[in-house]
Amino acid sequence: MKALKKYRWPLTGALLGVLVFLAVYGVRVLDPTSVDWILNSLSPDPIQHYLGWELFRRSPVHLPYIGANYNAVYPFRTSVLFTDSLPLAALFFKLLGGILPTRFQYFGWWGLLCYALQGGLAQAVIARIAGVQPTFGRDDKSKAAIAIIMSPGQTAKLWGSMLGAGVLVLFPALTIRMFAHTALAANWLVLLALYLWLRSDELMLTTRRACLIWGGMGLLCAGIHLYYLPMVGLVLVGYAVRRALQKRGPAAVLAPIAAFCAAALAELVLLGAFAVNFAGYSNGYLSGADYFGLFVPWLAQSWEQNVYAGIGTSLAVVLAVFGIVCNARKAEKFFAAHRDWLIAGAVVLVLDLIAAGGNAITVDGKTLFTVPIPQFLMNFWAMFSSCARLAWLAGMLLAAVGCGLVLRFWDNGVAPALMLAVCAVAQGWGQRSELFNRWTDYHYYGFRYENKTLLTDPVWEQIAASGRYSHLAFATFDFEHDEFWDLVDFAADHGWTSNSFY
Repeated sequence: MKALKKYRWPLTGALLGVLVFLAVYGVRVLDPTSVDWILNSLSPDPIQHYLGWELFRRSPVHLPYIGANYNAVYPFRTSVLFTDSLPLAALFFKLLGGILPTRFQYFGWWGLLCYALQGGLAQAVIARIAGVQPTFGRDDKSKAAIAIIMSPGQTAKLWGSMLGAGVLVLFPALTIRMFAHTALAANWLVLLALYLWLRSDELMLTTRRACLIWGGMGLLCAGIHLYYLPMVGLVLVGYAVRRALQKRGPAAVLAPIAAFCAAALAELVLLGAFAVNFAGYSNGYLSGADYFGLFVPWLAQSWEQNVYAGIGTSLAVVLAVFGIVCNARKAEKFFAAHRDWLIAGAVVLVLDLIAAGGNAITVDGKTLFTVPIPQFLMNFWAMFSSCARLAWLAGMLLAAVGCGLVLRFWDNGVAPALMLAVCAVAQGWGQRSELFNRWTDYHYYGFRYENKTLLTDPVWEQIAASGRYSHLAFATFDFEHDEFWDLVDFAADHGWTSNSFY
């Protein structure tokens, strides 16, 4: 009960995330034995994620590469990392493989977790920026922790932080990626990094503890999706810049970065990321973001370059600026007292926009100039060829800071709470078509939840039951035909290998 009272506001934000998820996707996706809604996806990505896991769960294990998948491109070796099957979840459930049903998916619950963490962490970050964290004292008699009574205005601002969390629960990148490129829906990793950074003076009193915490973040990012390594890494750079401004010494500045990189690298080695002996390919290009695309939705040249932060984010930023202008003296004192945060935050924002833009700097649909980059550096950078995604950090940072400063600089606690409620509604309204399409898709049971396999002839089960076969072989490495996924699904269900996969 004490924990519930202490964390009731982040838990309220998490509940908001859960309610939004259930409203959009329903409950049937939470059935771990229901996989047809994934296999019926119009995009190959969700099918890849699920069947990558199914092939991995029955793949043999050869140390040290515990994440290697020997069944997906037999007789070659790839990694569960490269099928975007949420490696940490895949490894955990592989340990339980003997007791799991033939068909098992964890992606529905992953989606619910993402929305819950997005809401809870968003509330915590916004409240921290707003300076309205509930505080606790000690009862003189029982010595137990008790909540200190807050003013009605402070309580209203805490409600406002929860309403502001709605802006991030409805963050466009989360909406667009969920059950499309599911691992990339872990926007909460960025919020967690921001929260740890904001609380670093309390949580990271020693360099050793800072290394443990940031090393743990490296493990999480590498075990979920690689694109979160640079996003969270940039937040870590902000932490390091602030430590440098505080003159904490080289170890306090550099050791956490080394711990983050070392932990991520060690995990990638174990996952088999560098032991793949199946020839892959490099895109060889950078798909950068249009900087105005954070605020103007129609500037994205492709789905991958959609970095729109939402109308609710833009509105929160405008209201925050207006509040700062109207309270110039208060703002001057606040920013003077938090100069190190301001500088470090600016460094993070600028570096993120540079990384997200790629080598072609584009503003308002026009390429201003292209930066010549040596080919060896281009080949390295091309590992993150869809670099526009990195601008999600900038979008979430603007949303969180905007909501937090609205609460800090509008003195009346009720008014800013209502403003953030409007921002959250506006954020959802701006995505009404996408949200409605997803609601329709996941609530129309006839389309989503029926087995539509093309392998309906009973002879298929006779072949599997004969025990004569254990390998599925395609003549070409081509998955652009209707029966490909049905055949791989059949192979995965029966413990066979496949020589071709996405």
